[in-house]
Amino acid sequence: MFSFCAPRAYCAASRLREPHTVRGWRYALVIPLTALLLATSLGVASGQLFDLGPDRPQHPKLHFRLFDLLSLEATPAPQKKGLIRIDADSSVTGDHGNPIPNMKITNQGFHMAFPSDSTISFNSQWGTVRFLKSSNLTRDLEHSTEFQTLQATNQYKEIVFKFLHAYRVSFKLTNPLEELVVHSIQTDALGFHQVRLRQMVMGIPVWGAEILVQLDRSNHVNLVQGHYYPSPQGLNLHPQLTAEAAREYVASHLDLPDSSCPACTTSLVVFFIDEGHSPRLAYSVQTQIGLVEGWNLIVDAETGDILQKIPTVFTQ
Repeated sequence: MFSFCAPRAYCAASRLREPHTVRGWRYALVIPLTALLLATSLGVASGQLFDLGPDRPQHPKLHFRLFDLLSLEATPAPQKKGLIRIDADSSVTGDHGNPIPNMKITNQGFHMAFPSDSTISFNSQWGTVRFLKSSNLTRDLEHSTEFQTLQATNQYKEIVFKFLHAYRVSFKLTNPLEELVVHSIQTDALGFHQVRLRQMVMGIPVWGAEILVQLDRSNHVNLVQGHYYPSPQGLNLHPQLTAEAAREYVASHLDLPDSSCPACTTSLVVFFIDEGHSPRLAYSVQTQIGLVEGWNLIVDAETGDILQKIPTVFTQ
């Protein structure tokens, strides 16, 4: 079990995503009146407020387990009763009071560092994780018996999301559970499992964004690679243009004989241009102009500007 302590502070935890895992005496997070006891989603900002929910125990001491901490959701609600606040300068200890490596609270929030033997490279433009490898990237999460149970029962999806949630600050993702969807789970000849995820924003796919997380035969995460973007903030998800208008822009741009582009396929996407520009809501318009040749054009859903034009090849 984990306990989190800090001086001159008071705490707040959000509603548990899995309330059935919390039962009375099984709480493992103690919140004294004079000391901070952390009960937070990993990656929460210092001083942020959270609601314990209507079923919180009416007791000066609360008890949570690591598995529950990985499931907590931030619910800022300063006007509600029962709120407690998380401040900085906290220490983190595990079973028997032993320090848990790679975990700390700073002024920037709760931070869980990757294991020291990790090999990591970042996208130079976006600062997101491009490649991450270690013999066991989930070793610090395995202090939780519930996490061990996920591993023992081959819950690949749940393992991956608990891992990404724990390290979401380092991954620059606000809420991996809402921003990523599992596209496929495959097992190779070595018995390793590859979980492929696609990035979304409120159900709209992020163009070209995908993450692959690999688990070894013991269900330790040992590899993460892919191309994705930091969680966008303040993005307008209401298109000003219709899909039909986007196809007309494409037809005009390509000098197609039929301005309605009836053979074009259109879908909404979130498109990241470059670091100096905000991400845009756009239409991905795919058109075939020959037997095997075509174009994929990204059309700004507000202005109609062609943001990118990519040649494509169709196979039979």
